[in-house]
Amino acid sequence: MLVKKKIITAALTGAFLLIAGIGYSCAYQREDSDLLTASPPKEPEKSTEESEEPSVPLEINEDTKNDSSEPEKKEEVCVHICGAVVSSGVYTLGYGARIVDFIELAGGLTPDADGDYINQAETVSDGRRIYIPTKEEVASLSVEEYILGDSEEMEGSSREGTLLNINEASAQELMELPGIGQAKADRIIEYRKNQGKFQSVEDLMKIPGIKEGLFQQISSLITVK
Repeated sequence: MLVKKKIITAALTGAFLLIAGIGYSCAYQREDSDLLTASPPKEPEKSTEESEEPSVPLEINEDTKNDSSEPEKKEEVCVHICGAVVSSGVYTLGYGARIVDFIELAGGLTPDADGDYINQAETVSDGRRIYIPTKEEVASLSVEEYILGDSEEMEGSSREGTLLNINEASAQELMELPGIGQAKADRIIEYRKNQGKFQSVEDLMKIPGIKEGLFQQISSLITVK
């Protein structure tokens, strides 16, 4: 009888241990399953202010900023006015100045000047030469030449009445030519005294100091008639 009780006790103990082991195993598997199925922790969301990248200001190229498709207008015009004016020379006035303004700056017209020959209301471009003829010079022009007046078509050999005769011009008149100062004017007069009249305008390059470049500037303004 005692042996039978020990056997029953051992069986019950074994059964209890078996049930406990099965329960523990199920609990362990449930924990592993929860760990596998659990979602990963969420990262803290960044604020909108932190996520936005700071804007970088655009660099303005000063050269591009100052660049303009429109050509800059000259603020001043420099003009050589000569002929029948009180004080021939090179004068500078503001952009938009007219011939009459330069005549006034040169002291006005001389008594023998023909002020009607040119359009005194015309605006003047930079670097221009304005020649005011005398009444005697204008009298030698044809009607067509007089009507054309001081237009570009009259510049040059077709208007000899306004060209400077280097065989007769005084030192003061010669100095009205671009690039001709007192020294060169004296040399021209000295050449005429020693060598006689110039046979052509090209002979002017025989004067010391008058080279091809200077001659090209004044060749359309002179004659040897």
